[in-house]
Amino acid sequence: MLYYKGIMLFLVNSPLGDVPVWTEPYEDISLSPDKPKTSRNLIVDTLILKDLEMAASLANPALNNVFEANVGGTYALQMDVAMWKKDYQLAKDAYDKLMALKKYSLEPTATWKNLFIAPASTKESIWSVYWDWTLDGGAEVSTLIGAGNTNSDFEVEDSVWTYWTTTVSDIRGPQTIDFKNTSHDKFLKFYAPNLNASGNQVYPNGAEANILFPIYRWADIVLLRAEAANKLNDPGTALSLLNQVRARAGVTAYRADSLNNQTIMESAILEERKLELYMEAKRWFDLLRTDKVIEVMDPILRRRQIQRNSPATGWGDPRTILWPIHRNVLNANTKLEQNPPY
Repeated sequence: MLYYKGIMLFLVNSPLGDVPVWTEPYEDISLSPDKPKTSRNLIVDTLILKDLEMAASLANPALNNVFEANVGGTYALQMDVAMWKKDYQLAKDAYDKLMALKKYSLEPTATWKNLFIAPASTKESIWSVYWDWTLDGGAEVSTLIGAGNTNSDFEVEDSVWTYWTTTVSDIRGPQTIDFKNTSHDKFLKFYAPNLNASGNQVYPNGAEANILFPIYRWADIVLLRAEAANKLNDPGTALSLLNQVRARAGVTAYRADSLNNQTIMESAILEERKLELYMEAKRWFDLLRTDKVIEVMDPILRRRQIQRNSPATGWGDPRTILWPIHRNVLNANTKLEQNPPY
């Protein structure tokens, strides 16, 4: 639920789904609370983008606290929404507004880790979440990425592990993944170095992790701009921006002749986003936004099914990209319709 200037958006589904919308507070129990879905495109065009324009006009550009909503975060949101709309000129316009603020740049290679342990100290941070477990209570984020008292809910995908263990020049790998952990399920990215006498990282227990989590940072925006440039038939700009991020990571720049069409360029940009923004909750949404969920995930699912001696059916019905709406939600709102094919 998002409140802004009296507007409530009830988001009951994924970013691809249509949702019910209330534009006035629900304050009279004699009125029916049931609402049908509204087209996601209508919501974006008539509510979200207009709200963001108003937010930008009301924001104080002199405020620079990365842990609070700010004008840079608003423009970053505008750019993100434009990319979902596939309105690449609108995305470029939002990027130009960010550039005009003259606040942001890529963090130097040597201090890349500061983005996750000291975001307020770097010009790359645009908007981050600050969570102090001693003040806010245990969020147990560390149980997702590897805590001291439990295994992680995630493992490093084999191709990513292979890339970072063989591409030793890439400074992101050893600062993102714990290569000493044979289970491939401990992630260093959001923790400051804290080594024991044996040189192994010491992780906090489940509910005792302080997390400084980036919502938007400049590398994310630069790569989105590269993606937009590619779609706007400007491969030179796309290549230049992509190589900025690669250079900071310490890896070889791409040559123009190796990314010589729009499809190959897009794949390279998405691959770079996968590595640069690893564990920052971007990958799934990148695949959704670019209509590549089935293309990327179907082979992975088939391999896993074969490994488990199951039929290699792959993804199956592409409509299952959307999750089903929970029965309790359908019961609470009789005008809602279940997402097909559920």
